[in-house]
Amino acid sequence: MFIINTIMSFIRKIKIGKRTYLAEVKSIREKGKVRQKFIRYIGTEIDGKPAKRVLTKDIAVKSVKRSLDILCIDSIAKELGITSIKNKHFLALVYSQLLEKRSISKLEDWLRFTEIPSVLGIEDASTKELYESLTDIDGEEFERIDSNMHNIFTKYDDSTDVAVIDVTDTYFEGDSEEIQRRKGKDGKIKKLLQLGLAVSFKKGFPLFHKKYQGNLSNMQIYKDMALELRERGMKSVIIDRGMMSPENLQMTLTLQLKVIAGLKKTPTISSRFLSRISRDEIYSLKNMVKLKNTDVFINTFDYNEGKLIAVYNPSLEVVKKQLNFNRDTDVADPFIGYSLI
Repeated sequence: MFIINTIMSFIRKIKIGKRTYLAEVKSIREKGKVRQKFIRYIGTEIDGKPAKRVLTKDIAVKSVKRSLDILCIDSIAKELGITSIKNKHFLALVYSQLLEKRSISKLEDWLRFTEIPSVLGIEDASTKELYESLTDIDGEEFERIDSNMHNIFTKYDDSTDVAVIDVTDTYFEGDSEEIQRRKGKDGKIKKLLQLGLAVSFKKGFPLFHKKYQGNLSNMQIYKDMALELRERGMKSVIIDRGMMSPENLQMTLTLQLKVIAGLKKTPTISSRFLSRISRDEIYSLKNMVKLKNTDVFINTFDYNEGKLIAVYNPSLEVVKKQLNFNRDTDVADPFIGYSLI
């Protein structure tokens, strides 16, 4: 007569350091003693629950998609209220342009390898739908988003009463608007739009933007944007010399706006102020101002209820003179290397 003892296997917890491992074992009798025989490793215990072991050979990659930076952008967009835009294909354009400066015609394939469609709940981000989304956003919706963003930015940047203004060219290829062809800053002759953008002084947060026809000068654009600044309660503005003129300076003072602006070296200003500067006097240690990449030398004058700063940059003088030499010209400009603020 034979007696067969069958002992079922069981799970044993093995604690090593701070981790608890799970192993399948069974008891066997060997030389009159009972001991446990290891069968297989199962996994670990996490929060009192078993976590199944996954072997590397059992892992297969189905797809790789750009994810983390998109989730960051989406989180910021939600805080700013941008995700309230109903057309999600337009949002896909916004997200993609922050990550990759690609033309719309090349975005469809690229979007498939990102989490943008999933995050925005878009099933098919076709080129056609991306193009058509540009016509679905009206000015009223933009103004509402601008206002919401401004309220949020004021929490992070206390310089929102100071605006830095600049204007950029953008080419328009469509035929839905009557836009004349004009030569842009890069020399191309196409249908041209100009975008005026005001940003905060410290962080560069956008405050507002406006669209203009390409045939307007920067001085004309500044007149309109200055009125917008005043209506929004801003107190100061920083602009480049292409926007400033005697007329615009007077308008700025009338609006009771403080201004930091570049000024053109007109014959009147040059003879009135720059001609009074001694090169040996300004080019001295007491007049030196250290900038990030160079040193400049300044002289200050009273001017139109404020100060006119003449800036002499020896490095710029050398560069400009060398350019003239390369062109086989020697322009008799006694104020080369000077700029005005």
